[in-house]
Amino acid sequence: MQRVYMFKKVVLICFVLGVYLVGAQDVMPIAPRGSEESAEQFKGDNKKLNSSAKVKVDIEKVIIDKETLVKYRFKKISKDIKFSYNNTVKSLISYFLKDEKFLDRAIIRSAIYYPLFKEIFKEEGVPEEMIHLSVIESCINPTAVSRMGATGIWQFMKYTGKMYGLKNGVYFDDRKDIFASTRAAAKFMKDLHDRYNDWLLVVAAYNCGPGNVNKAIRRAGGKKNIWKFYRYLPRETRGYVPSFIAMNYIMSYKKELGLLELEKDDLFFKISNDNVERISVRNKQLSLKKLAGLLKVDVKQIYLLNPSLQYKVIPKWNQTFMLTIPKSSAERFYAMKDTIWRSMDKINIPNRLYHSVSRGECLSIIADRYNCRVYDLKSWNNLRSNTLRINQKLLIFTKGNKKTQTASLKKRPAKTLGSADRTQFTSKYLVYTIRKGDTLYDIAKKYPGVSAFNIMNYNKITHVKKVKPGMVIKIPKIKS
Repeated sequence: MQRVYMFKKVVLICFVLGVYLVGAQDVMPIAPRGSEESAEQFKGDNKKLNSSAKVKVDIEKVIIDKETLVKYRFKKISKDIKFSYNNTVKSLISYFLKDEKFLDRAIIRSAIYYPLFKEIFKEEGVPEEMIHLSVIESCINPTAVSRMGATGIWQFMKYTGKMYGLKNGVYFDDRKDIFASTRAAAKFMKDLHDRYNDWLLVVAAYNCGPGNVNKAIRRAGGKKNIWKFYRYLPRETRGYVPSFIAMNYIMSYKKELGLLELEKDDLFFKISNDNVERISVRNKQLSLKKLAGLLKVDVKQIYLLNPSLQYKVIPKWNQTFMLTIPKSSAERFYAMKDTIWRSMDKINIPNRLYHSVSRGECLSIIADRYNCRVYDLKSWNNLRSNTLRINQKLLIFTKGNKKTQTASLKKRPAKTLGSADRTQFTSKYLVYTIRKGDTLYDIAKKYPGVSAFNIMNYNKITHVKKVKPGMVIKIPKIKS
């Protein structure tokens, strides 16, 4: 096998040299006899011919071996970042290329957001290749929220976001703001580079924090080459850095890899500093839908530019908020600014409450108590399963003002499951035998006015796990 490989290399070298020699060979035209002027003219033409006879060889077409081609391409990607091509990177390239839906989403979103990212990263002195971290972090999704609470395209945690000036509250979250979060991410990366002077170390620290990177360097005897202390990094980061390298290759060679190609008409809106207007707003309340109607702009475009607004509403809040509109609508906005703010909406924005989980409570019981769905509870709190812990804090959004909501909750049964309020029930009740697959929530829905919470209290059931098939329970009749 080794001899065959060496033979292929020799043939390849001979082929390249042959092409070069043919292209560089001087070709002297024969001058007509008896004409000195013609001879001089042909000599001059020959000089022009020699100067333009350079043959450009497309090395990528000459290289037969795929591994050699990929290594050659990696060297061309960046001057600032030293990318390494190894087995881990190779396997991750194959892994990403199999997930076509993920890459299609990433390519479409990159066409929308990358122009802005490139502008901001250039201003902050960060290499353009670092923008591909957004694909690994969130697939360039401004509203992405991880199970740990990291939010936005660049997945900032609250405390890191505050360090770089990102505000977040009930009505808006700057971590979802495309402009503010990208600027903060670029500054964070620049600060990390000032510390490590290596962009791959910046990628590692962005994922697991400088503390874990410093610890790995110490365990490797002070070696600062990432591949020397790679095995001492946290498990997630050991996959994160090669994923970043693999994504740089894929996004740099989309066309060559046969991935989704976008026509100009396919783009919804290309975001950059040149085609948007940022407006400072304070103590004004207006729905984005109404604003889009007044400006005669597609409401989807307004939503796209303002993902940081939690309820798609400009909040009436005593802090400055940056509203983003298309540049083409800026003149109209300033011309009818007073008219726009005079049409302020009175919008009932949901209130935020926190519920502390008590012993025996499950999601269906809590959802019934706050008149919402189990799906809503899981969505608001990024829950992947129905498992709850005692004293776990659950975020709940409720409609109406706080006084009304507090009064309605006081009328509900107390959290303690053992103390039923007997005055709410008549002496009559229905008997129900639990079947396989039944839940208290499903049973309660069959009887108007009865909740799962009522059934648990009436039957002194302290935990939903104690409900088993064949068990006979009493369904109370609520007084009308």
